Amino acid sequence: MIRSTLTLLTLTTGLVLAAQDYGFSTSWTHDLKPVQDSLKMDTITRPAQLIVVHEADDGEVYDLWKQHFKERATSVDRSGGILVAGQAMLDEQGPVDLRGQLNWDKKRVATDVRLVVLDSQGSPVDGARAMSVAHDLAVALNQAVVNEQIAEVQKDLDKVNDDLEKAQKDHGKAVDNEDDLQQDLTKLQDKAEDNLKDAEKVRKEIASLQRKYDLNKDPKTLEKIAKKQKELAKLESKQMDLMEDQ
Repeated sequence: MIRSTLTLLTLTTGLVLAAQDYGFSTSWTHDLKPVQDSLKMDTITRPAQLIVVHEADDGEVYDLWKQHFKERATSVDRSGGILVAGQAMLDEQGPVDLRGQLNWDKKRVATDVRLVVLDSQGSPVDGARAMSVAHDLAVALNQAVVNEQIAEVQKDLDKVNDDLEKAQKDHGKAVDNEDDLQQDLTKLQDKAEDNLKDAEKVRKEIASLQRKYDLNKDPKTLEKIAKKQKELAKLESKQMDLMEDQ
């Protein structure tokens, strides 16, 4: 009993520390609407759209840029501090050339991207199309950041689940011969099972929200995903409390 309790206490402490160690917020309320701006390239100042990629530095944004345009553009590069995506097919109006200047703001924990959208002749596209392209890119890049964060948390939760399952098996062996505790143990195990079902339900809701977001690109869905992830962490913490009581 003591050994099992100590094991569970260690697991509980580990989960709390893990939650404190994440370098990102569990709530997501950012506005992804592009803002009109300008960008000077060589000697020419061109109209630009300012978008923000949250909780990612310029190096991470460049990596996400490359991943996003790998199958969408004929060329992807970084030249003189400017990101390039050539002949990118992003809508039904034909290919565009993109130029992006990055500015990492450590205080805001965000990277500003000044985006220029050019047609095949090298001229800026109309404002409405530029804003549409910029908005879609802002959603895609921020979604990629959130997906990586969710994967990081899920990896830790999976490890906690594995450790909990092992601790539960060890604990079950320790109380096999303790008939006087069997009734209470059964009740606690039922509660733990119900809690696991609740956790599984939340996981399915997260998966459903992710699929929904992939379809509608609604930033509010990202906030719902973060809230559900927090709810899942609480259920995991409750599961450890139930295990400790056993």
